[in-house]
Amino acid sequence: MKILFFIILLCSFARDTFGQTALKKGDKAPSFEYALLKGGENGNLDTFKDKIIVLDFWFMKCKPCVEMMSIMEKLHQEFKDKNVVFLGINSTDKDIKALKEFLTAKNVTYPTLLVDKESVDKTKYGVMGYPIVFIIDKNQRITYKNVGLTIDISKDGVKTSPEYKIIRKKLLKLLKK
Repeated sequence: MKILFFIILLCSFARDTFGQTALKKGDKAPSFEYALLKGGENGNLDTFKDKIIVLDFWFMKCKPCVEMMSIMEKLHQEFKDKNVVFLGINSTDKDIKALKEFLTAKNVTYPTLLVDKESVDKTKYGVMGYPIVFIIDKNQRITYKNVGLTIDISKDGVKTSPEYKIIRKKLLKLLKK
């Protein structure tokens, strides 16, 4: 028998709060400026126009975020040569050296972008809880949004997450368009 845990950190449900509108399926994905953690280059989300983009908002002390990162890394390895870009979004952790060490220790190879929390997380994307994942299609439209992380634990202690299968299925469908 599986025990279902909903691991939710902070508010966990992005919603209209203090005039900030949460994005929903079909909305145009707002562009934003970022600094690439490794390499330090600055850029804009528009750089990835005509690609499918997976945004993973996270921070180091968020245990569900770390679990989601392993799911994202597995998907990144599967889709990295298929016009799909995975981007970790971090606006919370300020110690660059610690961030780089953390990502290396967790074997995360997809890029992490450093962004301004107020303008990107809260205002543009309505992030009120972590982790949160957005999938953006080639037309820069939000096609999927997931807040939090669900973990199924079997009697023998094996952890699985339905998010992997859901996100993978969404990406495969978008690639067929």
